[in-house]
Amino acid sequence: MIQLDYFIDSHCHLFTIADVPLMETIRHAKKDLQHPLFMLLMPMLPFMSLEKYKPFINFFESEPEQNVKRLCRELKAALKTQQIEPDNIIITPLIMDFDMNGKVTKLDGQITRLVEAVKKQTAVKILPFLGIDPRKFVYDTNKPVFDKDTIRAKIDAFLSRYNMKSRDERTNPQNLKSGDIIGVKLYPPLGFKVYQTAEVDRAAFNIVYEEFLLRDIPVTVHCQEDSFALTENHTETVLFTRADNWVKIFSVKPPDLSGLRINFGHFGGEKGVASTIKWKEEIGYDPTSCMEDGPNYIVDQRVNKGGWTYKLISLLKKHPNTYADISAYDFKNAQDAARLMWVLAFDRAGKFNDLGQHNLEDKLLWGSDYPMILDQKKYPNYSYYFSSFVKVINGDIEGLENHTSPDSRQLPPANELLKKLVWYNPKKFLFE
Repeated sequence: MIQLDYFIDSHCHLFTIADVPLMETIRHAKKDLQHPLFMLLMPMLPFMSLEKYKPFINFFESEPEQNVKRLCRELKAALKTQQIEPDNIIITPLIMDFDMNGKVTKLDGQITRLVEAVKKQTAVKILPFLGIDPRKFVYDTNKPVFDKDTIRAKIDAFLSRYNMKSRDERTNPQNLKSGDIIGVKLYPPLGFKVYQTAEVDRAAFNIVYEEFLLRDIPVTVHCQEDSFALTENHTETVLFTRADNWVKIFSVKPPDLSGLRINFGHFGGEKGVASTIKWKEEIGYDPTSCMEDGPNYIVDQRVNKGGWTYKLISLLKKHPNTYADISAYDFKNAQDAARLMWVLAFDRAGKFNDLGQHNLEDKLLWGSDYPMILDQKKYPNYSYYFSSFVKVINGDIEGLENHTSPDSRQLPPANELLKKLVWYNPKKFLFE
């Protein structure tokens, strides 16, 4: 039995189809016939095409209170299956701002329904993150707002309206109750670029980030190539979302945003992780062939410094309040699972030490991205997904063919790493 003071899922969703702008979703999602939301919105497709997404569709058809009960039930069952006994369970559902910069009004109703649904929870504490599209503060009829005081006043009124908890109120999670809003969710693929190239726009956006910093609000931002998007095309989605934007935000001064408390959702995803190290199937390289005298030697030239996840690692290593969750990661894909563990092994071997002093294992967070990961065959519920994650942490990666995985000497002890991802690290991000 693994005893934890806290178990924290840092990345999940509890919105329903009523919260999504349907026509815009159809218009954009139809470009990808396998997009789950397209499958959800087009019931005339053959039933067999929908079978894979059955758990996902059932979730989105349900009311928030039903979904809250379902998630809490599945989460507790998952912990019991893995013999994990926490004193406290916290989840932070990430609300998305589907208002499309004022074209529709979705956010108010979404927040009201969710908060009312989660207030009834006692065994699991549910502390939402408020979805924010920065454009609603920095633009007035699509023109930049030049007056800093006006932007700050808009932000203050917005956060006060939804009773965003202050730093002092957030410090002790025992004093919080389900429904308390404790953080902010940014989702650039809805149509905004977090780093603006035009100086006047960038200055306006920076005021928003400064406000988050001054209030010490935890921010989670979507940061992987694969996205639900309302941008015009995939190229624009990547442009708005990529890690380079945050490298610029943290490096271009003033203002100094290096203390921003931020979680980069998805850690660049499988594609980003795969681009971090040059793998055997690409250049005939087996990571274990470069080990000399145990786990502390791995050759430098095997790190790819141009990759998406590498850019995030540079931020995690350098800045104290930066984190990344590994939500929606496919732990049943053996190569992707091994790649993630090799990134941790490379960091433990000192391969990223030139980027900063912080250890990567102290900066990663557990997150499920539930219900977006639901898949009838692969992950029909939370327990299936969580157990796959725990297996990978324990070094149990099955199905490797052209790939190898680190051995236990090259990684933190499994129980220690598990506790960091589900307890120590998210607690630091949210409350310390």
